[in-house]
Amino acid sequence: GAESGLSGHPGTGAVFLTQLCVCQFVRRSELFVARSAHTLLKAKMGADQDIRQRLWANGAVRFGVWVLGLMLLLALAAPGLGTVEPGAMDSNYINKPAFSSGPFALPDGSTVTHTFWLGTDKYGRDLLSRIVIGIRVSLSVGLITLLVSLFAGIGLGSMAGYFGGRTDAVIMWFVNV
Repeated sequence: GAESGLSGHPGTGAVFLTQLCVCQFVRRSELFVARSAHTLLKAKMGADQDIRQRLWANGAVRFGVWVLGLMLLLALAAPGLGTVEPGAMDSNYINKPAFSSGPFALPDGSTVTHTFWLGTDKYGRDLLSRIVIGIRVSLSVGLITLLVSLFAGIGLGSMAGYFGGRTDAVIMWFVNV
């Protein structure tokens, strides 16, 4: 059969490893050629653009971006969508089908002519109003969670990197648990 061109156990002896380390440090200038900041910035911009192109090529990423964008638009446009107070109940409109309309009693006692685009629930509440307000609440909770985890991660990672040793081990144990 075909055999490896390396004899014995290459790379294992203390003498070999010492010589390798010495050679690395002696020839270090050959390995890392100094580059200008402009070249480094261009290389970083190219890498960022490549990552964005690869992400956008993924269909699941594109779908997620579109869904999140639609949710943001609905949340921002909520006041203009003709919604009513999401907690407002009118017993005259219990379990009405989509596109039904009529005078709807608001909590302050006034009435407004309203079209229930998605119908009403078993308590007579407008489903579209509840969904739109639910989107706003969900996006707010998601954003707050993202910010808390970002700052906690930066803080704990900085402490682990700065102190190292036992502090790093304890923080990593805490994060893994």
